[in-house]
Amino acid sequence: MHGSDTTRPHTARPLAARLGPHRSGPTTTRRAAFLVTAALSLGALSGCSEYEGPTPSLDEIRYPVGLAVHPNGRYLYVTNSNFDVSFRERDGGSVVVLDAETLTPVSSSGVRIGSFAGGVALSAAADPSHLYVAVRGDQSLVALSLADDGRTVRCEGREDGLPCRILDLPGDPFSVASIPLSADSPETTELVAVAGLGGALSYVTLDWSAGPSALGESSVRSELTSGGASAVRYLPTSGETWVTGRFSQGVRGVTPVFDPAAPESGVVVEAAVTSLALLPVHAVNRSGVSLAESRDIAFSGDLGTAYVSTRTPGAIFVVDMTLDDDGLPRADVLRRIDVDGGAGELVVAREGDRDVLYVSLSSDEALGVFDATSGVKLATIALDGDPYGLALDSERHALFVGMFAAHAVSRVDLDPTSPTFRTVTRSSP
Repeated sequence: MHGSDTTRPHTARPLAARLGPHRSGPTTTRRAAFLVTAALSLGALSGCSEYEGPTPSLDEIRYPVGLAVHPNGRYLYVTNSNFDVSFRERDGGSVVVLDAETLTPVSSSGVRIGSFAGGVALSAAADPSHLYVAVRGDQSLVALSLADDGRTVRCEGREDGLPCRILDLPGDPFSVASIPLSADSPETTELVAVAGLGGALSYVTLDWSAGPSALGESSVRSELTSGGASAVRYLPTSGETWVTGRFSQGVRGVTPVFDPAAPESGVVVEAAVTSLALLPVHAVNRSGVSLAESRDIAFSGDLGTAYVSTRTPGAIFVVDMTLDDDGLPRADVLRRIDVDGGAGELVVAREGDRDVLYVSLSSDEALGVFDATSGVKLATIALDGDPYGLALDSERHALFVGMFAAHAVSRVDLDPTSPTFRTVTRSSP
């Protein structure tokens, strides 16, 4: 795929053409159920083309996928996916704002977005001013403005019926990360990396000095990176964007190359793969596609180690991320931690003097807890549904868990001194 330094005109595709194996929830059963539901919905609409369907409530959790918590700890942002196609396509997804303490919706604070919303990320600043969401339904990056206190997200985009959206990103946008820029860059310039399940990594540069028109003036550079790219994370020590995918044994570190004529602009002219960690999974399917179904990547507190979760095989791979003489991670796989139960998203929490891994186990409807150094399983935290998205508030020792088919969010206490340590202390209504 050739890169592009401008956004491309949006070409709408029918919903049926975009229903594929990755427009899915945690299990094959739900995937099949979704396709049946979508087929029935399309059949019902075929005789009445003007019917668009209802819009989703902004006070309801429904098939949550992405979670992010504001640095002040007061608000939690949840992306709802319209997984069962209950709502109309163009704005059937939503971002709902929850009170992080009570897990109740904050009135008049959310927005509707495209269907099949994925990951969510706050802009890279101590006081973030924007919230970014990857959306597969309209192949977009949604850029939302945050109130100063984080209580409200607002759509301040264009007036052409597609506000707040940078359209036509390649390959089913699914995961998103905010990338810090140099001190020479204006505070109003932001860089966002978007990984797509189709294998592309896109760098989107926005100049918010012009207000909402930044969406129309954004710069986009896209490159193929990892098959089924499912997670993208920023590594500050090397300046790389690390990507892992569902159809590749390679976990890649990608370095954005900025416009040499104006590096402070944050405009990316090339995305170069500068590091590679090969997971020791050599099995392939009949088509020759790797069976290393990796789901997420997270870094240790000192950034010297990466942890990569894989559904197939059920494991967490430990990767050496200390830098070599060239300033790049060594990227050697050090060991494997076996994980049963359908490993998915994971976070690294600092507890006392050690790192502890919390990983979602979708088929077990639980969280697995592992000592990051020894790999010993420390606990299993039972949930009232299948976990999908995770968001860690390290300052307040809280872990938020989105449960996909249960339409709920729970908070887990991670304070080792608390009597409710490693238990669910609150769930959304």
